[in-house]
Amino acid sequence: MTTKFEEKSSEHIFRLLYVVRNAASYRSLKKYKDGFNQNYWILVFNNFYDAAVLEWCKVFGTDSEPTHWKTLVDDHTSFRKGLLARIGIGEHGWESYWKQVRDYRNNLITHHQKTPKVTQYPPLDNALEAAFFYYEWLVKKLDELGIIQEPENLKDYYFSCLEQAMRFSERAFEATKEIEEKVF
Repeated sequence: MTTKFEEKSSEHIFRLLYVVRNAASYRSLKKYKDGFNQNYWILVFNNFYDAAVLEWCKVFGTDSEPTHWKTLVDDHTSFRKGLLARIGIGEHGWESYWKQVRDYRNNLITHHQKTPKVTQYPPLDNALEAAFFYYEWLVKKLDELGIIQEPENLKDYYFSCLEQAMRFSERAFEATKEIEEKVF
């Protein structure tokens, strides 16, 4: 019989998996970005980034999100303390990073802004560390219920995704780099 926690946590887990898959795919293309001379690659590259940000915001963005970590974690203070320690930043650093990611999402992805206020892409390092931390917390709680979650380690999974995405990206970019852009 599936418990309420198990049922709800699976949605959170999928969000975290999508964060790392998209972040890995985005990063696998970074070394080629200066050579993007087709709109296709620019769109693919940016879409991977945007998807990682969107999924991350579903878990760490607005408290009212159904998959926000606060909907499963009872001790918010302890969790946040562990999260900040894992990332290696203080409360002010977290708030600043969170606002930067949220503003990017709000101003460039989800809402139309004639003149976006965002001047830079937030780095994904803190987002990934937050995802790794929460995933570990979820796996531990599921383990206490006798439920085995795969993958067991999200950070290892991320590096496996990155390794595979790098192989795909290299072959795909090399196979298409000579195609002349004809649609603008």
